[in-house]
Amino acid sequence: MPWSDAFIASQQTADRQPVAGRELSYIEALNEALTLALALDPNVFVLGQGVDDPSSMFGVTQGLAEQFGAPRVFDTPLSEEGLTGICTGAAMHGLRPVYCHNRPDFLLLAFNQIVNHASKTHYMDNGQTKVPLVIWSAIGRGWGSGAQHSQAIQGLLMSVPGLKIVMPSTPYDAKGLMLAAIADNNPVLIFEHRWLMKQHGAVPEGIYEVPIGKGVYRERGSDLSIIGFLLLAFNQIVNHASKTHYMDNGQTKVPLVIWSAIGRGWGSGAQHSQAIQGLLMSVPGLKIVMPSTPYDAKGLMLAAIADNNPVLIFEHRWLMKQHGAVPEGIYEVPIGKGVYRERGSDLSIIGSSHTLALAQQALGALKAQGISADVVDLRTLKPLDHEIILESVKKTGRVLIVDTGWAIGGVCAEVACVIAENCPQSLKAPIKRVGLPDLPTPAGDTLEQYYYPSQQTMSAAILELLEA
Repeated sequence: MPWSDAFIASQQTADRQPVAGRELSYIEALNEALTLALALDPNVFVLGQGVDDPSSMFGVTQGLAEQFGAPRVFDTPLSEEGLTGICTGAAMHGLRPVYCHNRPDFLLLAFNQIVNHASKTHYMDNGQTKVPLVIWSAIGRGWGSGAQHSQAIQGLLMSVPGLKIVMPSTPYDAKGLMLAAIADNNPVLIFEHRWLMKQHGAVPEGIYEVPIGKGVYRERGSDLSIIGFLLLAFNQIVNHASKTHYMDNGQTKVPLVIWSAIGRGWGSGAQHSQAIQGLLMSVPGLKIVMPSTPYDAKGLMLAAIADNNPVLIFEHRWLMKQHGAVPEGIYEVPIGKGVYRERGSDLSIIGSSHTLALAQQALGALKAQGISADVVDLRTLKPLDHEIILESVKKTGRVLIVDTGWAIGGVCAEVACVIAENCPQSLKAPIKRVGLPDLPTPAGDTLEQYYYPSQQTMSAAILELLEA
């Protein structure tokens, strides 16, 4: 196998992070990585808009079409979802596509393929199928490129299990991470910032890999640390609905409500039971609400319809048999305001929707042990109610954050960051979070019991936090 660990190890240069030696530009380093990969393995091919034209994708693909021919380096039509699907299928059958995009904004058109298919296939057939797909894109600030051509969308993908995401910052890493991504048997997204592309640095000849998943110190010091079915509609939601009001200086309003039933089904599997609120938390211009009671379901729906901005309502299907007091007539639950469901002194439980209900059940069972808690129902995830979060944390000093979505990079992470930035001195113990593991949803009932949080999961988290 061309990409076996033994082969790569045999090709590695002794100096894994040179500070001197042969210098290449950032673009030259990427070009050399692609040249080496294409020469090494006939299964590697490069595609994308303009990869074979004179500008050659910022120069990254310069000369590749001439050297390796049109069957392996070729231009593509503006059909991002279709081409990503083709690349996913090709990867599943043993090829290693490198799909290049000169703007990440148009990857939003391919979120269905990336999130529902490329990231999940390996898990859905118990690891029998590999998806060695690389998606490369130039992100970030352009030259007056505006709201739809200069986004950095890595945050939208952080909570998607099955994906790997890399962001190089030096020519050495650009080459090494490209080679590591092509060698990887999982889908890898590489986001290169276009303002780094004129950088020069030491780059060894030949093949080497920068290990995916390992950071590096650029400097050491003591003063501070710097840590560097809706999926089909992500282009419309993120590129258009959320931005139109801002792009014409507020002249156009977008009073759009998108309602969706999310979360755990009954053996619904990886593609029919996702809770994707975490993917949209970092999109400016959107509002996101998640009711947990019949009263809030009605009031937040009316508030969303009355709002002049796009509002996404995510209702958990396991709450839909719930009953509760609901007034007749019109009323609104204010978007952006949380509410206390219970008041207590030992800890703060912060969340929304069905997972908060599970946490309340666990708390109810623990009250015999004298445990009490503030239970904060966020109701709105975007904008977050910072005031109620910080008020409760300052009182109790212990925090459990719960969410129906993946724990990594989503709602739990954002709430934890609000607390860490505003009242770290109030914490008596590290923040704890309960969400879904970094894996696609299994389809079988037995596996679901291990995958989803339960009342027992919540009880264990509460007790662990109080013992800390």
